[in-house]
Amino acid sequence: MKQYLAQALRRFTGRKPPPSRVSERIAVLHIPKTAGTSLRNLIEHSCANANLLYYYPSRLVSEVARDPDGLLIGHFEFGYEDQFFNDCDRVTFLRPPLARTASQLKYTRRYYTSSDEPEDQEYRAWFAHNDLLSFIEYSRLWYFDNAMVRMLSSNAYNLPLGEVAPQHLELAMQNQDRFNFVGFQDDFKRSLDALCARYEWPKIEFESNISEEQDADVALDVAELERY
Repeated sequence: MKQYLAQALRRFTGRKPPPSRVSERIAVLHIPKTAGTSLRNLIEHSCANANLLYYYPSRLVSEVARDPDGLLIGHFEFGYEDQFFNDCDRVTFLRPPLARTASQLKYTRRYYTSSDEPEDQEYRAWFAHNDLLSFIEYSRLWYFDNAMVRMLSSNAYNLPLGEVAPQHLELAMQNQDRFNFVGFQDDFKRSLDALCARYEWPKIEFESNISEEQDADVALDVAELERY
């Protein structure tokens, strides 16, 4: 599947120019570990007066009027935005898939090893005695297995691990033509500048939440994932 994901990134990089129309309705598909938290902070700063709708586990969208002016952001699969908007701009950010997975693994380990919630006890205990990569098979969590393809294809989100196939990738690549803006986590500053220019949002200075040490750790994990 790795070669198919590389093909997907090349296709996203070479995508045709987006439509010139700028909508008052925007759906931001936040794929985990693609600098989406920094992007969300920008949006909350630049669109403070807008109608912001969230779709996150801790901040679910409440019932809203159909087709409101506003901005929807969250961890949802492509097509979910159609429940709210008759027509909207679509925005997302991508990241090289192995680097995204490595970052997801590290985030997951930090979360479970520091959590005091009773429902997290199993994973917390597991991390105390096992290596990081084997957690992929142990947990069977979807976001370790082709998360970008799952969220962009619209029909692979809930598939079991190992069942995402080339046809799902092809559908994800077809769906990318309906995005008005695609940015890249590994070129975040330029992507952010282009996004602000498109929507006439004020540029803000931001501090990356990824340190050089964390970058080095992710690089090591990518090398391990290559062998996995």
